[in-house]
Amino acid sequence: MFDAISPYLATLLPTVGVAFLFYWIIRYMIEADRRERKALASWRKEHERNDPNRGTVARGAESEAGSAQDLQERPEDDGAISADGSASSDDNSTNASTDDPKA
Repeated sequence: MFDAISPYLATLLPTVGVAFLFYWIIRYMIEADRRERKALASWRKEHERNDPNRGTVARGAESEAGSAQDLQERPEDDGAISADGSASSDDNSTNASTDDPKA
């Protein structure tokens, strides 16, 4: 009876082994991510406790102010349509492909 089952077991053994290794590796990665997130949260909490002015709200307000300032100082994008409806003068694009040697 064992002689009849042994080819099937020999065929399934590598698949089961690889599945076990896959499960073990994925489980280890998820646990490592969980530990990293927990350590990062405790690190942030400790630093916010030591310096309350550097909390997440203060950092968010700084990034919003910086992005608004960047938008005011940023020139128009290439190819943008101006207020009078004409294309910007920096638009040097052509309809021909640069990869085509015949163009």
